[in-house]
Amino acid sequence: MVASLGASAGSLPVGEVAFAALQIPAPASQAAAGFRGTIDPREILAHPELRTKNLVPAEQPFDKAAVSIQASFDGKALRTALETDPDGAGPAAAFPTDWWLGRLEIVGVEVQREERDAAGNWVNPTVIDPIPGQYASLSEWTKNVKSATDVVAQLDRVRRNGESIQRHPFYSMMVGQWAMPTVLLAREAANFDPQRYETLSQDLAAKQTRLQEVESELAQLPTNDGRAPSPEPAPRRRDEGGGGGGGGGGKGVQGPGSGPNRNPNPNPEPQREETPQQKRGRLQGEQRRLTGEIDSLRRELSQMGGAPLPEPATESGQTPAAPPTMLENQAVQLLAHDMSAVPGNAYRYRLRVVVNNPVYGKEGILKENDAAQQELARTSLLRGNWSDWTNTVEVDRDAYWFITSASANQTRSGLNTAKAELYQFYYGYYRRAEVSLEPGDALVGRVKLPKLFLVDETTLAANPQVPQPMPEEDRGGGKGARPERMPQPGTPTPNQPEGQSGPTQGPPAKEELVFQDTSSVLLLDVRPVPGELNRLQTVLRGIDGRMVVRTPEGDRAVPAYERVRRSAEMGVRQSQPKPTPRQAPVQREPEPEMTPPNRGGGGGGGGG
Repeated sequence: MVASLGASAGSLPVGEVAFAALQIPAPASQAAAGFRGTIDPREILAHPELRTKNLVPAEQPFDKAAVSIQASFDGKALRTALETDPDGAGPAAAFPTDWWLGRLEIVGVEVQREERDAAGNWVNPTVIDPIPGQYASLSEWTKNVKSATDVVAQLDRVRRNGESIQRHPFYSMMVGQWAMPTVLLAREAANFDPQRYETLSQDLAAKQTRLQEVESELAQLPTNDGRAPSPEPAPRRRDEGGGGGGGGGGKGVQGPGSGPNRNPNPNPEPQREETPQQKRGRLQGEQRRLTGEIDSLRRELSQMGGAPLPEPATESGQTPAAPPTMLENQAVQLLAHDMSAVPGNAYRYRLRVVVNNPVYGKEGILKENDAAQQELARTSLLRGNWSDWTNTVEVDRDAYWFITSASANQTRSGLNTAKAELYQFYYGYYRRAEVSLEPGDALVGRVKLPKLFLVDETTLAANPQVPQPMPEEDRGGGKGARPERMPQPGTPTPNQPEGQSGPTQGPPAKEELVFQDTSSVLLLDVRPVPGELNRLQTVLRGIDGRMVVRTPEGDRAVPAYERVRRSAEMGVRQSQPKPTPRQAPVQREPEPEMTPPNRGGGGGGGGG
């Protein structure tokens, strides 16, 4: 029998129905990018697993390199697969509408990672775990769903945690601003300059604030104040004296009202009051100017590879349309994070979605004595097809070194020298030390740091503003809710400088950074490049003990060099870090309305 489109389970003959296995589309538009920054200590207190699983340093600052992975899932295509009869006049039927409409959800998003080895092969396939704080939907489902009757309650938890399951936001940062992988990749392609981006962003924010003030002033102006505008002052005659002053004034004679420190006009005209019409004209002109400047800044920031910046909030008086449900949305955004990525390694990723099985627990309605059909109803979850692999992500190292110059010593024959720049990540930025080297010298240096402070975790732990993990029933619940509460930065405490908000200031951070990671690297020789007597190259013993040859031109052309150099320049001007709020989720599908359970037809499974 072939079920008609939209048929209910009640119209199907028990024991005679056959279904084709549901084909769940693979995610598309996949992308991955590495990211470095300093995680807000409040996140560590809220999610102790970050420490216990060694996902962050044991002590502050909580510097971290991670990878974010995103993709898009076509929910409309999944609905089409559910509605369509798979074989026309053949024996297989379309799934009954009341098995899946309002009863099908993305229960989990699985992300698989592969690592590139030294030979360039992809090895060690691993499914990465959800990050601490993310709702562990698949493990919870496996633990709680033992029969079809358990589906309804667990499916309700899945709906309330949908944001965390599908696109969990990255942690709040003390230093650094997380961005979507597509944005980070665009920045890399555009040779992103973070210093200029920061300057333009601050300029944009100031202009947007001023524009809101101007628009507020315009809204408060009366349409007409009922008075005629003040007349323009008559032009001054050329023969009117301006410096004679009160008593006396022939040419060259200074009267009592004149002199260098006297007002040449003892009876100045009173300043005219600006009428509402004149003020409106002035404000409208400023509004036009600001709007043009804001548009120009937004375009430039976008061209630099910056994230699409939000428009300033306006009161349109219209209620925004509800976002589409998963089965109505052909671009459900998926987002995951790999906190176990090792700095210096290269990875690629792929994703697939996991949904609850609409046929689960319905063996009684399927064809009897058909093992393949009976098997369709035995598992509560269905895994979709894998996406294609993402781009390769090379996670930035904790430390770098580059040879930046090499020179021949004119006074000491055979003893040429070189200079190197050493970089090490600390408190949100790469720090740079410049060292001069002679053959036999190790790459060791030190650099003085800006005056920075750590966070007083003891006081912070006692502060009620610290985000606490929410009960499972509340996590992500309610329309527009977050997977867990993340308050705005707190108020100053006695240990904080006046005017500073956020976590409590604690002991000073390091005053100086010593570069020891490269202490095993030795400069062995500086000599001409073969066939090019005017160019020098350096010969060194690398960290692994092997000989390496470097030229200043080659090292400065390495893509990482410009990136870490710019980071170090920003780090020199670093002020005391302040926390930045967690990024807003991409979007959220509203919770589908629950359909009353269908107790007929063999077991009420599949969420029903």
